[in-house]
Amino acid sequence: PPHPPPRLDSSAASDVYKRQVQIMVLDHEHWAERARRQHEVVIEAPGPRGQIRSADGYVLATSVDRLAVQLDTRELTAPEIFARAAAPLVDCTEDELRRRIERGPRSVWLDQQVDRDTAEAIRELAPAAIVMVPDAKRIYPMGAVAAPVIGFVGREELVTVGRYGLENSYDKVLAGEPQKFLAVSDAIQRRVRLERLPDNEGRSGYDLELTLHARHQAACESALGSVLETQRAKSVSAVVLEARTGSILALVSLPSYEPGRAGDFPPSTWKLRPVQDAYEPGSIVKPMVAAAALAGDVVRPGERFDCRQKGTWVAGRWMRDHVAPGLYTLDEVVIESANAGMIEIAQRMSPELLWRTFDAFGFGRRTGVGYPGESCGILPATRSWSGLSQASLSLGQEVTATPLQLAMAYG
Repeated sequence: PPHPPPRLDSSAASDVYKRQVQIMVLDHEHWAERARRQHEVVIEAPGPRGQIRSADGYVLATSVDRLAVQLDTRELTAPEIFARAAAPLVDCTEDELRRRIERGPRSVWLDQQVDRDTAEAIRELAPAAIVMVPDAKRIYPMGAVAAPVIGFVGREELVTVGRYGLENSYDKVLAGEPQKFLAVSDAIQRRVRLERLPDNEGRSGYDLELTLHARHQAACESALGSVLETQRAKSVSAVVLEARTGSILALVSLPSYEPGRAGDFPPSTWKLRPVQDAYEPGSIVKPMVAAAALAGDVVRPGERFDCRQKGTWVAGRWMRDHVAPGLYTLDEVVIESANAGMIEIAQRMSPELLWRTFDAFGFGRRTGVGYPGESCGILPATRSWSGLSQASLSLGQEVTATPLQLAMAYG
């Protein structure tokens, strides 16, 4: 006959009941929290990143919905078979995927920024072990247009992070806030559902609208691309401004790159040269020196300047001229870019007046355009000037400026 069920004596039964009361009533919250930790995991997914748009309505950078695929390795019943089938879907070799599964943590990110069809195909291989989390991929609809201005992004886990250009300097504005999801598992740790937490829906990033006009930008890049090729130049830059407001309509730096795959291009192509490169501007500054001479009353109306010697002596050094010998008015000195005439005009000014002129036109300080790594150029203090400095400055030497600074000065 079957054995009768074991019976507890009264004292043992009392201990069991006491223990049940302690677990179910007195320590309920403690054990419920332990159970929740076993069955529920909060996963953070970044909110959609904001767009970057041009002033004429073109989208220069945006994000498209994608999925990230996570694998719970303990739920895999046949890792080798799964690795063989999933490797082509996650763009890696079978051996590499098998090593990630065997040597990695319990939860392994198989792939990120994948389209829904691919993610579903992966989940069908191991439904109990796969979790799909909302993700996004950054794309640049206009390709390389304005790429050094816009910059590019990188990834940290599921988070898209601005690495260069405006994507970097306005990263906090564009990024938004993450959304949180509750991943729920059953008693044997199979992921049964993924639900958005009601009070943690996140927030999309803010959009960034530039003063750039995409059509102006593309036209300038096309024109300068021809110059780069025909002149076999190392680089070429351009700035187009709305003079009355200072709004930048085009900012070109070539050679450029594709922001969607910036790593395939040399880092030198990432640079925004009109903002980050400063050089001696040369005769471009002569109208500014002439303006200072007029403002300081150091020239007389109708006065002519002697440029007949093809140059002039300054501090024991011959400063060469290239214009036809003659007597030039102030207008003609500027129009013909006559070195001797400009040097004579500059030497009539005090060093302080000449320095204040360059300072007033924005030399030696950043424009505040909002782009990372902007150069301020060099405007040396008068105490460091030599006997040649006043003449050299009037010819755009011993001072450096970016193309953007020069364009702003003319504006």
